[in-house]
Amino acid sequence: MKDPLGYRDEFLITKEYNYLDNAGLSPLPISVIKASSLFMEERSEIGAMNYFDSWEGMRNRVAEGFGDLINAHPDELAFTMNTHDGINTVANMVDWRDGDNVILNDLEFPANSFPWAHQRKHGVEIRVVESKGGGVYPEDIEALIDDRTRVIALSHVAFINGFKQDIEAVGRIARKNDVLFVVDAMQSVGVVDFDVRKTNIDFLACGGHKWLLAPLGTGFFYIRKELLDEYDPPNIGLQGHDSGLLTGFIMEWTPHKTARKFMTGNINYAGFAGMEMGLEIIHEIGLRNIEKRVHDLTNQLVEEIANPDVSWLTPLEMKYRSSTLNFTHPRVSELLKDLESRKIIVAPRGGGLRVSPNFYNTEAEITELAKAVNDFK
Repeated sequence: MKDPLGYRDEFLITKEYNYLDNAGLSPLPISVIKASSLFMEERSEIGAMNYFDSWEGMRNRVAEGFGDLINAHPDELAFTMNTHDGINTVANMVDWRDGDNVILNDLEFPANSFPWAHQRKHGVEIRVVESKGGGVYPEDIEALIDDRTRVIALSHVAFINGFKQDIEAVGRIARKNDVLFVVDAMQSVGVVDFDVRKTNIDFLACGGHKWLLAPLGTGFFYIRKELLDEYDPPNIGLQGHDSGLLTGFIMEWTPHKTARKFMTGNINYAGFAGMEMGLEIIHEIGLRNIEKRVHDLTNQLVEEIANPDVSWLTPLEMKYRSSTLNFTHPRVSELLKDLESRKIIVAPRGGGLRVSPNFYNTEAEITELAKAVNDFK
């Protein structure tokens, strides 16, 4: 394990701001910027000469690095641009029948609601679990299941307030009822330790631009290996063809034997070159160490905020805590402006202020935020 704060100088934003909105967009580490830039420089120098082997090698390393975070085999992973890509892939390849239903909840980001709601054109019913006190609980999900339920789709961590779902319990419910379990892991991969096999996840989607420290336009789609032969991709292309690079005319598409069949054309290679470095940082520190670090920082915030007008929009029980907290105040908009004037960056979400530190943030920055909140009248 390497000291998380040993990487603080990688984040240029720390020189001017107390940046606590990592759940919105991660500042890019310098090494990530350099790796993406180097890729583009090499492309400028060599064009198409001998590019395939080196690009393919980088892609394989990135898939292995990402797979290690969630206990997935690289053959179960396809490269995407973002979370929407992966969720749309699942929603559009299920063989829907009129009267089927999907279970969502009211803490979902549009990436995990729009694609499902769009299936109403096939006669699909959308059932929404209402959150209670900022959380959504397994028993309330299970209560909506019937014999026409095809999918339970949820975010592992809610973007609004950082509520962490008990995906192990929900996964057991889904498997028991023969329901597909689809997880939006945008707010958890890279900062929350979990295992796709232990949690019975069938499909997972995420982007790389938050906790994976990667450029925009990078992401992953996971499909459990036992389902690979069961589903046909809704969109096809050369990247998903089984014979790789082609130089002549062909009409017949033969699917790759791995999750790669869900890919179409070229990916953001420069972005994934950067992601390789982001993943290297995460693995050098250790995912469990990162998770502990951010829990220590959020616990500190809960302990130090003492403004009697503040109330928490995030359930504070550790079982449901992630890297993100949300609190509110009767004059929340004015409080946000006050924090911004102090160069303390948080995000307005759900009527409150979302705070999401990462491993490079310091205890002093948490204290600075808490003091500003406590002093606000």
